Amino acid sequence: AAAAFETQDFQELQRLGWLDYRDSRLPQEEAHRLIASAHKLILFDHVNRFGNREVPAKLYDYIQVGRPILACTARHSEVESLLGMSGIVNTCLYEDDTREGWTERLIAFARLAPESRPISAGFSESFGAPAQTGQLVALFDKLLGTDRHPGDLASIMTDEAAQASLT
Repeated sequence: AAAAFETQDFQELQRLGWLDYRDSRLPQEEAHRLIASAHKLILFDHVNRFGNREVPAKLYDYIQVGRPILACTARHSEVESLLGMSGIVNTCLYEDDTREGWTERLIAFARLAPESRPISAGFSESFGAPAQTGQLVALFDKLLGTDRHPGDLASIMTDEAAQASLT
């Protein structure tokens, strides 16, 4: 039986003081300040009927903060995979789990210390700015037919215009 996260669930979590939910849009600067000051973070990952190859952008902000993350997602989703690689303490609530399963995981999550942890080296190497820039360069090289070794950032970093565009 699927465990749907209903309005009464939000209300109960708010009543218990576990959730500070605001149904409004915040300026990005304030949103980042609130994320950075939170003891723990929660992420709702919408999985469409075709599977999910997308990741909510705020996941990367959450990982940077390093505090425990509670993710409502599907089993084997990209969110679950990235959290596993990140080195950040996390708990996943799966869409297809039972209420008892959710309750167990929520209690375990509530007991976690709100301590920040560093991102794993492997995650930084795969998803940090240099790696992402290298992938983008390789994509442009392929599209433009440029003869440069994929991921060779040294060749573009000598070009002042390219360097300025990366800052």
